[in-house]
Amino acid sequence: LFMRGGQGQKSWNMHRGEEGYSLAMRQALDDADDSKASQARAEIVKWTLALAISFKMHTRVCSAGFCFGKLDRETKYYLDWDRMRLRGLMSPAHFEKVDAALRILDDHGHVVEFNPDQWLERKGPSDDEPEEYDVDMMPLARQSVFLMFYMRDELLRHMNEPYGFKERYFSTFSILTTEIMLTYDLVTQSMSTPLPLPYVNLVKIIVTVYLISFPFFVDFRLGWYANTVVPSLVALALLGIDAIASELEDPFGDDANDLDLLEPIQQLEKEALHLLRFTGDMKAVAMFVWADAPQFVAKQSAKPLRRFLAARSELSDDSKCMVRGEPVPSVMGTRTHHMVMSPRERAREVRRKPPVAAAE
Repeated sequence: LFMRGGQGQKSWNMHRGEEGYSLAMRQALDDADDSKASQARAEIVKWTLALAISFKMHTRVCSAGFCFGKLDRETKYYLDWDRMRLRGLMSPAHFEKVDAALRILDDHGHVVEFNPDQWLERKGPSDDEPEEYDVDMMPLARQSVFLMFYMRDELLRHMNEPYGFKERYFSTFSILTTEIMLTYDLVTQSMSTPLPLPYVNLVKIIVTVYLISFPFFVDFRLGWYANTVVPSLVALALLGIDAIASELEDPFGDDANDLDLLEPIQQLEKEALHLLRFTGDMKAVAMFVWADAPQFVAKQSAKPLRRFLAARSELSDDSKCMVRGEPVPSVMGTRTHHMVMSPRERAREVRRKPPVAAAE
């Protein structure tokens, strides 16, 4: 939003929403500075999405991998899927450095390539894979540090450039990146800090002693309700609270009661494209593509997640999983412009139009 761009961006900022002004008029005025701004916006979106995906990867590997040094086969399978998504957002050179921060020791020379078609055919981890994978537990730099460095470097490269943003905006970006890292550290602290073992033992012993000794204080004169129903409810309450506490100790996993992080990641993908369209930068929008996601991704989320965003430059020409958008006219207010839309977005846009316009 803060990129100044060139003549096309200036025309869009001044005349957007005016009667008769269209996206084609903006694109006719695009110059070299607009192209540089489009590339800069796309790169920043890539690093932002990569940081969100790496956060999900960190929640998969933090507790079992970085704390106990082991990853089971299923977790490794989901982690490879996230690694493939990262590969689809960055170059091979950048991915090699970012992926090395996972510190998986016995990866058996596994090479991550961006090929979503293969994941559509896979049903789960192979039986030939090891039951467990060793992870380096040394307190070294994690993926978030590398990605945040690349993001800040990308922002600095466009600061005070004719097409970029002014220096006074960088302080805002710096504050936001610092808050992201602080949140990242808090989540890591929450996942890697277990309850004190003496406290857990004390709670278990007290509950067990109470339940064992309770029948010895039953007074038969109080009746069957007080001697059977009430003790059962007390035992259910105490054991239930203890079970709930154990279940919610780590809310960042993949269990049914854990936080759904895949939904906000896709929400971020859609909002990023919406902001690019809001600036009229269809060149940056065209640098991304929606690709079909395997079924197990939708099962891990409360919402039906059937696709994910990837960089068009990293997608092979023979890939069959891409949801190809096509330029279609879309009416927003009093101006007509073109957008790269998915089939669902096109259907939603048709429903918003009046019956006459939809028929036309």
